[in-house]
Amino acid sequence: MSTMKKYFQDKTILLLLVVNLFLAILQIVLILINLNNQAGNANLTQYRPNLGLSAFTYSSSNLTYIGFIVFAIAVLALHTRLSVRMFAIRRHLSVMILALGTVLLLFSLRAGYALVVQ
Repeated sequence: MSTMKKYFQDKTILLLLVVNLFLAILQIVLILINLNNQAGNANLTQYRPNLGLSAFTYSSSNLTYIGFIVFAIAVLALHTRLSVRMFAIRRHLSVMILALGTVLLLFSLRAGYALVVQ
């Protein structure tokens, strides 16, 4: 049996792949929906507590939020590829890579959504 066939038949890996895909799609959809709802408004992009009263930085550009979408896609693609390549060597390291990708997507989802919903 080939490595790819064994990889996609492993239930733990398949579960983590589905969870990662769901989190990436959720992040993309939530950011796009909230950006459409806030069209024309200034969006919070930075908070710097050492600046005092002008600690919040606002921007009307959506490039910051597009970066979160690109980041979610990149995390999903890179962790999946690393996991596939590592599966031939060690299965548990492959599972660990996908689990760390899940944690990274959760943190990214929380940070991106907190910036969009002010």
